[in-house]
Amino acid sequence: MLAPGKGVLSMRRQLVFLGVVTAAALGGAYACSSSDSSPPAATDEDSGTGGDTGSPADTGSGGGDTGTTRSGKVTIAPVGDAGTMGTGTFVESNGQITLTLNVTGAPPGARGVHVHVNGDCANAGAHFNPNPTTRNGEFDNMIANDAGVGTLTSMRAGISLDTASDAGTGIVGRSLNVHGVGATLPDGGPVLNDAGQPVPPPRIGCGIIQLN
Repeated sequence: MLAPGKGVLSMRRQLVFLGVVTAAALGGAYACSSSDSSPPAATDEDSGTGGDTGSPADTGSGGGDTGTTRSGKVTIAPVGDAGTMGTGTFVESNGQITLTLNVTGAPPGARGVHVHVNGDCANAGAHFNPNPTTRNGEFDNMIANDAGVGTLTSMRAGISLDTASDAGTGIVGRSLNVHGVGATLPDGGPVLNDAGQPVPPPRIGCGIIQLN
């Protein structure tokens, strides 16, 4: 049996030793837990700030088709005894067609320039107007000078350089006609005869519209 003083001293030493071992063990466990639970530092690739997120190529905002154009042409030959002839070009872009026309041998003054339904200069038929309200197959009047030279640049919406069809807006294969008088007066009113009826303007030049 140990003496009272030595027994207490021995127990104190054991308790101190156990306390040191326990503290060391707990400290190691805490250190491992802290290291494992800390998230890794964010990088540029992980944060979504890379070049792919905002690049125009990825957004689908391209659209090469929106700027496409088509072009067409027409050769004007005299109708009947008229000496009117010339050439014209059509450019289609963004739902509109721009006609540029140059002729010679036209009577001086305002001359109507219209697309007609038929692709036959001997039988051109009626005016081709997909929109009867705007009469979008009737271009602006061309003005011929005293020498018979006429030039025109005019734009119309709602017609296209598609091939002509019964229900479509296409003018390719139809005829472009130059009239001896304008279809309308400068104020927009129709040209009338003595009975107050619209005058069918005589045709002095005609050509078939073709795609380039």
